[in-house]
Amino acid sequence: MSLFTRHPRTRWIVPGAAVVLVAGVAVGANAATTARSSGSPDLPPTTAEQLLVDLQQPTAQALQGTATVKADLGLPSVPGLTDAAGVTGPGPAGAQGTSGALSLLSGTHTVRVWTDGKASSKVAVLADGSESDVVTNGTDLWVWSGAKRTAAHATLPASSGAKEKQRAQGFEGLTTPDAVARAALDAVDPTTTVTADGTTRVAGHDAYELVVDPKSSDTLVDKVVLSVDAKTHVPLRVQVYSTKRTAPVVEAGFTSVSYQRPAASTFEFTAPKGAKVTQLQVPSLSGLALGEQGGALDAQKPDVVGKGWDAVAVVTLTAEQRQALAGDQAGPLLRTLPTVSGDWGTGHVLTGTLFTAVLTDDGRLAVGAVPTSVVTAALAHTK
Repeated sequence: MSLFTRHPRTRWIVPGAAVVLVAGVAVGANAATTARSSGSPDLPPTTAEQLLVDLQQPTAQALQGTATVKADLGLPSVPGLTDAAGVTGPGPAGAQGTSGALSLLSGTHTVRVWTDGKASSKVAVLADGSESDVVTNGTDLWVWSGAKRTAAHATLPASSGAKEKQRAQGFEGLTTPDAVARAALDAVDPTTTVTADGTTRVAGHDAYELVVDPKSSDTLVDKVVLSVDAKTHVPLRVQVYSTKRTAPVVEAGFTSVSYQRPAASTFEFTAPKGAKVTQLQVPSLSGLALGEQGGALDAQKPDVVGKGWDAVAVVTLTAEQRQALAGDQAGPLLRTLPTVSGDWGTGHVLTGTLFTAVLTDDGRLAVGAVPTSVVTAALAHTK
């Protein structure tokens, strides 16, 4: 299964920063695509419905390219915050620190991507003079942190392991245009209007622009713009806009891309001499995406209140996680956050450009791409 045709139901939860983005998409108007300016390519008219079909049926399966990932989610700068929480969000490094997923939620990063369109893929995040990689080659998964010189390895079964392979290949998190596009297009419901709106050029390729526009007035997501390669139907750039900013708050786009199949050697990995290597069992792969201490939050199924863009996920933290968040690293941040209260109890609220999170005094974490009032209403509903 290729990098571009996997569409698992997506929820992004990064407990250390209390971030979640819940997206819902529905087919809307059939507006014909027109060029936005004289500099835009003149492409044949198309519709939103056709572009959604095209995204599911790319004519190119393999690719190699370089992308830039930019994010401004309004997260506080707290060194070691992911260590304090004991978890790290889904990402290419599967590790903590500057090369972990939390760093991808702030600033600008360079990412290199390779896929053979079959069972092999590689994502490399370049940061601070080091490289962090996720490599899959059919039966092996390697996660490498150059900053820490640590590697994690798991053997994926050749048969009856399709689900684990899909999960392993989905570790790119926020690191590729396709990953962000999947998150935006995964859930289809009537909460969204989708239109074909203009043409553009990305990384030297002509592209159509597909605009995902929430109907809800409660969500903090203003719109999502996907640039789709006119020839191959591969998503080349995804821009997420907030109601709080005029510029995109999340943008992942290729700066160069080729649809040439990478050499098989690209997906070979050998841990450098002296590196610490951890062997993982297949059932623990879900934990790898959340950090070295395992997938405690991944194993907990959150209560989801609402649908689509208004959805709020509520999860009860373990005693260990609550203790870590109250520690020397995250504790000072939590104590500076505004307090909120209601029939559901009391807690502290963290707001960003695309999310609101409330950590209650009784150990519940509620997050959503909505204002504070919607999050607290969800807490009251699940009390």
